[in-house]
Amino acid sequence: MYTYLSTISPDDIIFVTVSSIGRRVASFTLSGMNSDQDIDTALRHHLADMGGLLTVDLRNRTSGTSARRVLRMRPSRPQMQWHAA
Repeated sequence: MYTYLSTISPDDIIFVTVSSIGRRVASFTLSGMNSDQDIDTALRHHLADMGGLLTVDLRNRTSGTSARRVLRMRPSRPQMQWHAA
């Protein structure tokens, strides 16, 4: 597990931007996080449908700290396949 941000408090607002191959694919905020494990769980929940190498930029608005991590993800849900009738 990563260390995402040096200090985290439940009152912090964390901005998250996710990129894949240089293109932004997701952006959201997190709050109520108590630990790096909470952040990791929330990220994996939000990114469950994405696969490959993802660059995750986190910025803690409250403390002014930021971090960048690269995650290797596999989609947790099977992709639907369409067949012509």
